[in-house]
Amino acid sequence: MLNVISTASSSLGVPTDGKMAAALQATPNDQMTPQAAKAATGMLLGLVDYKQAKAEAWQAYQAKNGPQSFNQFQTEWNKNVPNAAAFQLSYLPKAEQSKYIKSLSQDQQKQLVSAINFLPSVQEKIRAMKNGG
Repeated sequence: MLNVISTASSSLGVPTDGKMAAALQATPNDQMTPQAAKAATGMLLGLVDYKQAKAEAWQAYQAKNGPQSFNQFQTEWNKNVPNAAAFQLSYLPKAEQSKYIKSLSQDQQKQLVSAINFLPSVQEKIRAMKNGG
């Protein structure tokens, strides 16, 4: 576990005690309440899902448009799915989902809904690519 935290904190730049402490607090651990550990785990799982979906979407996009199209893909992806919130939301209990959504500004809520609506079309394209379509 310490290796994971050390790696995570060093990816933030020069490793320091402060960065190590920040990484430790954001990583599920035995000093957290069960609810906090579950929430932190959900946030991390959502981030993994986001990165995996983005990588798969890039593979599908690249297969159709070539590797030189990465900047175009990146721009489109960031416009439609600017962060991992749409993925992380699914790991929250329904009550927490509602609280989270209410904590967002109207613009952020619209952005979240837009990302959630965009994702099925991405998933369909990935499935088509995997099936040779």
